[in-house]
Amino acid sequence: PLAGTILWAEAQEHYVRIVTTEETRLVLCRFSDLIRELPENDGFQVHRSHWVAFQSIEERIQEGQSTKLLLATGDKVPVSRSYRKRASERLI
Repeated sequence: PLAGTILWAEAQEHYVRIVTTEETRLVLCRFSDLIRELPENDGFQVHRSHWVAFQSIEERIQEGQSTKLLLATGDKVPVSRSYRKRASERLI
């Protein structure tokens, strides 16, 4: 089991990097399986390889055509075009 609350997750080939309030860990699993197990009201997928928790989002950054989310951890996560509309709706 992971310690802490999940802040964000990133697919990395056959592994998923999971960042929580207390640790960062690489877990051998499919990204789609992990997303299915996470509660929808906790966060959402913003890119084919990124999921973020609502509580970890500090601000949305628009850089020309690209959109990124600045997280409480200081990391920037890209928002892909296909998830941009959904992200805008959920972040209002």
